[in-house]
Amino acid sequence: MLIVFEGIDGSGKSTVIERLHEHLINRNIDAIATSEFGNSFPWARTLRAELMANKSDPIAQYHTVLKARDQHVIDVITPAKKADKVILMDRYLMSTLAYQGQSEFTPVRQLLDDHDMFRFPVADLTILLACSPSTAQKRQQAAGKKDAFDLAGREFFERAHEIYISCANAVMRERPGKMVIIDAEQSLDDVLHDVVNAVSALLMTEAAWERAQEVLA
Repeated sequence: MLIVFEGIDGSGKSTVIERLHEHLINRNIDAIATSEFGNSFPWARTLRAELMANKSDPIAQYHTVLKARDQHVIDVITPAKKADKVILMDRYLMSTLAYQGQSEFTPVRQLLDDHDMFRFPVADLTILLACSPSTAQKRQQAAGKKDAFDLAGREFFERAHEIYISCANAVMRERPGKMVIIDAEQSLDDVLHDVVNAVSALLMTEAAWERAQEVLA
């Protein structure tokens, strides 16, 4: 089962995934937390450096994202799905649309078509942690992190936020039950409460489906 967390830098994805992972493990649910450029992967350092080196070349940057995605699907997602693990993933297709999709050279429609063409796995649930760029920037600064807003510009993240919301609304229309927007302006405890409820609903639905299949078999 693939559960993806999306949102702009500073929306709280990493913290939420870490807490949710602990919550699931404590309840004896076999779960992993991962991302396409995770530090534990042998390809990550090289591709991260490549991504940064290509920040002024949107096409090259997008190709780097695709390389990381393909390797991650082969080495992590596919084996985990076969082992019936719950996969908590930090960023996926929607982030590509929100970030790389801002360039005229890599439009959103092309990115969607590529995702279908390469047959990348579709998320069972996508959770968008939605907060304003101003809130996200304050959080990054308070955490002492390198400010992505200074590097990419405030307008970039405002456009990314708009794309996230637009894409999330489209998914909710086309794939009901596969997309949840959570107000990340709330306190961390409230965000976690909403996230746990969304994931629990998915797990219960999947468990009920599996029981039905067993009966029908």
